Amino acid sequence: MNKYRKDLDGIRAIAVLLVLFFHVDIVVFKAGFIGVDIFFTISGFLISGIVLREVQTTGFSFKKFYIRRATRLLPAYLFMLIITLLASLYILAPLALFDFFKSALASSLFVSNFYFLFNHSGYFSTSVHELPLLHTWSLSVEEQFYLIMPLSLILWMKIKIFKIRFAVLLGCLVFSIFVSGFLTSFNQGLSYFLVPSRIHEFLFGTLLAVIINQFSNKITPSTFASNVLFVISILGIFLVSTMLSSKGDFPGYIASIVCLFTALLIYVGLNENCISHKVLGNRLFVWIGLLSYSIYLWHWPIVSLLKYMQVDFYWYTQLTIVMVSLFFAAISYYYVEKPFRYGVYSKNSKVALALYALPAVVLMGFVSFHSLLPSKFSQQAVLAELMTKSAPEMGREICHSKYFVEGEQCYLGDTNSNLNGLLWGDSHASHFAPFIDVYAKSAHLKVKDTTMGNCPAIVDASTYVSSVKSECLEKNSQVLNYIEQERPDNLFVASSWFGYVRTGISEQSTAQNTQKIIDGIVKTLNNVHQLGVSKVYFFTTVARPEKDLSHCFLKQLRFTNNNCNFQLNEKQVDFSADLRSKLSTLDFVYIVDVNTMICKKGICRTSIGDIPLYRDSNHLNKFGAQELAKLYMRKL
Repeated sequence: MNKYRKDLDGIRAIAVLLVLFFHVDIVVFKAGFIGVDIFFTISGFLISGIVLREVQTTGFSFKKFYIRRATRLLPAYLFMLIITLLASLYILAPLALFDFFKSALASSLFVSNFYFLFNHSGYFSTSVHELPLLHTWSLSVEEQFYLIMPLSLILWMKIKIFKIRFAVLLGCLVFSIFVSGFLTSFNQGLSYFLVPSRIHEFLFGTLLAVIINQFSNKITPSTFASNVLFVISILGIFLVSTMLSSKGDFPGYIASIVCLFTALLIYVGLNENCISHKVLGNRLFVWIGLLSYSIYLWHWPIVSLLKYMQVDFYWYTQLTIVMVSLFFAAISYYYVEKPFRYGVYSKNSKVALALYALPAVVLMGFVSFHSLLPSKFSQQAVLAELMTKSAPEMGREICHSKYFVEGEQCYLGDTNSNLNGLLWGDSHASHFAPFIDVYAKSAHLKVKDTTMGNCPAIVDASTYVSSVKSECLEKNSQVLNYIEQERPDNLFVASSWFGYVRTGISEQSTAQNTQKIIDGIVKTLNNVHQLGVSKVYFFTTVARPEKDLSHCFLKQLRFTNNNCNFQLNEKQVDFSADLRSKLSTLDFVYIVDVNTMICKKGICRTSIGDIPLYRDSNHLNKFGAQELAKLYMRKL
């Protein structure tokens, strides 16, 4: 286990290439993110092996262990961070730059996985692809594992009987797999970023290290078995990386399959006659493997900043990113990583302490005094960024929630009037709240906000949309009871109607979903009319671009002349026509179609004058909604 194995660097090469190809949008590797899981298994194998050997020979030193970790990982990371910071000062708008400083501070404290979990949407969301340090979540997870693993392994080794020790370790591995599966089904974002859902990935490597440490050459597989297992493992990793399409189920149980294949690749390498040594041990793979950490560090900031600048990823752009990533990785490896890892600083405790502490101190200064930094963006662009970042529910989050709030804080419009209106629906109803606030003030209406995310304004919503949860059904029941008791004259209804058609009940066709949801809408509107609502303002689904163009206007001011318009989805047009036809028979329903204000002949704009309309791929921002309200009122 002490002997250097070239094939391990070859496995690292596979891992980093999968991640790299995924991030530069090479569509073949649509699940290339599994490269991170391969890295975790390799880390579990190598680090556990080090702890086991040292405990059994010279004695394990926590101090030496963390000095080695610091001089191994932090110099290259800090080199990347400095260069990325300098580039970000020029490229990022003020709010994005502030977010960068905060994420940099979090990553220097090894908690960036928590930062991205609580401050941004999930890893696979398009909105996070412009965060230059998003990739540091995995480094934080690894460092957090390093905090608990050595002590845990030392305590585990105090169990005298190996069979019991092995059973305990195997039990921990199985239990952690189930934890990952449960957390993924409960909250995929939580599962993706946090250590409890990733421990089993390291433990696959740990288990293999323990077995090898205990039995040594006795478990070396035959050449035939090694070759067969190698082919199966390589093919398995390739198939997962190219065929996995359900990202919402990851990591869950799927990650354990990847880690098992990785552990098998490490295992078969025990036989030096295995073809893995020829395939994975070739010079190119070994070189890429040696550079793998630096490649991982460098590729994502390049990708992210180019995406921020609205650069299209054509094949030559993808090739350029790969080559530039290799160039910076080589510089980092030969002139930063190796000197610190093997040079005079490799065992210096003061250097290690400085590497751990000084970056956090410096970055605290950047976070504290970021407003003093000059901006390369015009005042118009700064205002555009502020508008784009403005979520309509900011300041009234309790209203847009699973709770039905009885107090006065959830009213829109003329709050001095008596209650005569209610807003009901999901996040698409919430993004119309500023619109309704402007309109209701002019009409002297007092409107109560009762919105909730992922909760369509449909009676018995789970009958029509499979993703609806029990909290939504409870909230809708409370809304209907409130309407029956208070009998508001006006009801403002909005939801992602077309979005639910596209998801709907998964086993049904789009046509069936369309008819089913339209029937549910008509049934709901008739019900509320019978409860005393005299006028329903029905908001159709806002035009939805195929990709997030919310920042396009801002980027256009700074970087590019790209066209920020988009084509209205033809299926959405057809659905809206069917819905409008059905609603036309209900004389108490007034259809509010904001798309008539932003789309012409099927081409839709993402801004009006100097005001961007969207805050992501399908939601309006606060200022955009208000501007649409003004346009709507001019047409009345």
